[in-house]
Amino acid sequence: MITTNKHVMLTINATAERVGLSAYIIRKWALNGTIKAIRAGNKIYVNNDSLDEYLNCTSLYTDTEQAIKPISAKLT
Repeated sequence: MITTNKHVMLTINATAERVGLSAYIIRKWALNGTIKAIRAGNKIYVNNDSLDEYLNCTSLYTDTEQAIKPISAKLT
């Protein structure tokens, strides 16, 4: 049995709309190699599996202590 692994590739704007982020950040991630993308002519196509993996595995904090650290604020 032969299986083919088709990758979904969308333009920057279509990808940004799909995930609800700005086209600027998607383009930045594609150009610096954070997510997989290809250039075809003047268009950039993003590998959506790569983007989904990046979004699902990225955390804003490297340790849990930082995540629950209270924020100091001056109230006047």
